[in-house]
Amino acid sequence: MLAHSCLSDQDAMSDLLPKDDGSNAVVHCEIESCSQRELVPFICEACGKMFCVKHKQKEVHGCSKLLTATDQARADRQAGLEASSKLDRAPLEAVSRPLYKTTEPPSSAKLKNDRARVTAAKLTFMKAKMSAKPAGRGASSLPSDNRFILRLAPATGLSCSTVDSPISLYFGKKWPLGKLLDYGQEYFGIKSSPGQSLGLMIIEDEIMPNLPAEMRFLELSRTLNEYACEGRVTEGCLLHIVIR
Repeated sequence: MLAHSCLSDQDAMSDLLPKDDGSNAVVHCEIESCSQRELVPFICEACGKMFCVKHKQKEVHGCSKLLTATDQARADRQAGLEASSKLDRAPLEAVSRPLYKTTEPPSSAKLKNDRARVTAAKLTFMKAKMSAKPAGRGASSLPSDNRFILRLAPATGLSCSTVDSPISLYFGKKWPLGKLLDYGQEYFGIKSSPGQSLGLMIIEDEIMPNLPAEMRFLELSRTLNEYACEGRVTEGCLLHIVIR
């Protein structure tokens, strides 16, 4: 037998619960539309209200203090932001490095441009090579190792009867350029005025970039082979027939 008559927790709860018929302690569910009664109530740990076994879950009885997954994620994010705002970031910033470079170094950009130019030059040359025609009857009998492929066009302003320019052709490496000028003048139907002098000029493009102005005019007495050895012309380059 106990030495004192202290009420147990169950006895204390029983005294607080309403009586149904004077013999059994029952609890009405907090849900108004529910008529279920329980001898042992289910108390929500969040809102503190009593519910039957059917409505004991927070989601079922619509607990006013229920946090959804979105609410919980938002609360966690806010707590993280508040915590990070209080951190001393100076040591971290002192040793951190950006994962991605915001600006491309000039050397890298130049390298990409150079590669693009080289690729474009190769494509231009291949197109010229595939469509090249002999520059006159003598050129058709030239061996392949003695042919020089180039593109030829009349300059703007010249009176021509042929408009399909530039044309791709092959010319003898050791032939004087005056012979090429004669062929181009005949092919394009260029009519020169009395006292007008025509010449050949290299046009700057992807094949011949950054060409100084003083090196663009070619001497008609020299050969393509001579200019190629000096690096002043390259196969596939574009020449214009111009007024000198």
